[in-house]
Amino acid sequence: MSEFTAGIYGHSHPAIRKAIEGGTRGGAQFGAHNTAEARFAAAICARFPSIELVRFTNSGTEANLMAVSAARAITGRPKILVFKGGYHGGVFYFRGNGSALNAPFDFLLGPYNDLEAVEALVQPHRAELAAILIEPMQGATGCIPAERSFLPGCADWRAKPGHC
Repeated sequence: MSEFTAGIYGHSHPAIRKAIEGGTRGGAQFGAHNTAEARFAAAICARFPSIELVRFTNSGTEANLMAVSAARAITGRPKILVFKGGYHGGVFYFRGNGSALNAPFDFLLGPYNDLEAVEALVQPHRAELAAILIEPMQGATGCIPAERSFLPGCADWRAKPGHC
């Protein structure tokens, strides 16, 4: 497994191994939707009221590609707001000069944690903006947390006419 709980529990903790073995007895990779996935999705939606739908993917990169593509198709708008230093998978990397491997979408590159500057950047493109990709903590840039007002400020743009 490629995640960080080994730092807390160590490798192959007996309770964790037992849970994994029990959970994978009936199969681990189905290649299609299944009842366990549906129950998990329902639990996520119940726990987080702002989440209405869940789509499982094979990776974060795939999830972001699907989300950005869906946002562009549904809204009919081409632009995606991203932030300097942001990382959203292997094809959405915005540290330094970005990446030659980035997916060919029309990006607006804003400064992280500067709501006023981002609003000024986005305002002329408001009618073209399909989505915002944002990290609550920028991991690839040294674990910079969002300032308390930054994330709610970006979310408020949707609700306020005339705002970005």
